[in-house]
Amino acid sequence: MSDTSKKVRNPRVLPGEKEILIELVKEHFNVLESKRTDALTVREKQAEWSKVAVKFNQLGLAHNRTGANLKMIWENMKKGSQSYSKSGEGRFVRYW
Repeated sequence: MSDTSKKVRNPRVLPGEKEILIELVKEHFNVLESKRTDALTVREKQAEWSKVAVKFNQLGLAHNRTGANLKMIWENMKKGSQSYSKSGEGRFVRYW
């Protein structure tokens, strides 16, 4: 197996980064969490994630993240909160 075929992993997300992401998503919530899936809305969502990434990276945290990285982190945070609530281990925690 050659080194070029290995997937490059992003650095682990720190708890402080998650808190900042939550606040940034709250500012753009109406566009980012829109249920519409037409081409125009998808482009708007991509543009909003890019804006969120610019704001996130301007804060000078440990790692720079792309809009796609932040979207994946956000989706994983949402999935984690839903599975936590379904397991009965505690109350449901909404990030938004």
